[in-house]
Amino acid sequence: MLDLARGGHELEGPSDVLKDPFVLEFLGLNERDEWRERELEQVIDRDGLPKGDYLFREFYCNEPDCDCRRVVLQVYWAQGKRVAATINYAFEPSKPPFDDEPQVFLDPLNPQSDSSEVLFEIFGEIIADDRAYYDRLVRPAFPRQEQVRREGPKIGPNEPCPCGSGKKYKRCCRP
Repeated sequence: MLDLARGGHELEGPSDVLKDPFVLEFLGLNERDEWRERELEQVIDRDGLPKGDYLFREFYCNEPDCDCRRVVLQVYWAQGKRVAATINYAFEPSKPPFDDEPQVFLDPLNPQSDSSEVLFEIFGEIIADDRAYYDRLVRPAFPRQEQVRREGPKIGPNEPCPCGSGKKYKRCCRP
């Protein structure tokens, strides 16, 4: 996505947006090869929300020592070619001194529009109804730690070195 943005790629129509099955989930559509524009216009029809195509862009913290466990979601309106809402979603309740912050909110430090409240409601419905999407959002915040296992039996320091030199392991190849 970043490479496309740097190269000047702009979304010009539904075919540019609907390549990702998660966009289809957001719109409540079944995955298929082709969608007519009229069909897409009928999908989102809520008061306060301009008709058009919307997609989520997810941004995760990449600081190595940070444990914020949150995602910032920008809801991009393709026809307006701009961010329509920015949602800040923390996967765990905030800790002091930030414990007064809600877990999910429209981020005041990032772009919002007149449609932000409606898009925020739609996001809440999606998270409540779509466990697979929720799991996909949370996965980068809680990476699995795989247990490291040695390939062979443990070699004691006084045992013969496995390289075949005849020396004790502690005097030969032990790191």
